Amino acid sequence: MNIAAKLDTATATSVAKLSVRDISRSFSTRGKTVEALKGVSFDVPSGSFYSIIGHSGCGKSTLLNIVAGLDQATSGVVAVDGVVRRSPGPDRGMVFQSYTLFPWLSVVENVAFGLRMSGMGKKERREAALHYVELVKLGAFVDAYPKELSGGMRQRVAMARALANKPAVLLMDEPFGALDSETREQMQELLLNVRAKEFMTVLFITHDIEEAILLSETIGIMAARPGRVAHEFKIDLPYPRDAETKISDAFVQTKRRLIEIFKTV
Repeated sequence: MNIAAKLDTATATSVAKLSVRDISRSFSTRGKTVEALKGVSFDVPSGSFYSIIGHSGCGKSTLLNIVAGLDQATSGVVAVDGVVRRSPGPDRGMVFQSYTLFPWLSVVENVAFGLRMSGMGKKERREAALHYVELVKLGAFVDAYPKELSGGMRQRVAMARALANKPAVLLMDEPFGALDSETREQMQELLLNVRAKEFMTVLFITHDIEEAILLSETIGIMAARPGRVAHEFKIDLPYPRDAETKISDAFVQTKRRLIEIFKTV
């Protein structure tokens, strides 16, 4: 396949870690064709944090599943470092809202699972897994099992497992949506801290406008019927950011502008 023919510009692949071009997805139901997505295009530069927000049912998760290779687009392409991807691969790490941990494996064994599948030696993969367990502040729970952990702790394990494989792009599908507000805030700060230490390119799905502003450099606002990125919004707030950022005048003004745009979608 000629990638250049599929990407909007010849420079897109050289600049963007992740390129999404003209993605459409149709489903047939009860004899009718439903367009879930139509002509979705955006780029995520290397090391950037790109969030997608939108009303329920606009196709956010469908889009992320296509980027992850878990679903197939009707048309369009997804490229990572200029290479078209149509199936799952280690270059895209996924963190779901549900924790998807193996209950029979300990914390460190869950984190090391992908490394074991890649053929990494036992000693090397345990050392690598321990690094990421420590990174998400679970060093005291390396030998604990998922049933012994809180929801927030389980999501930390899921994040560490995805990071351990050193994906080119980290994909996160409303990863904090099932958590209570206090734990959610803690996880947001943890993600900001982890990103400050690890070079990461992130595509993040959320329905929470404040969360998107706090974490992101760019926000794609999706419209529905069919789903498409109707607006891109740049976040100019400087890093580092934390919970205090949310009460700053700049944050409040940014939120106000974003809400006004969101109302028009």
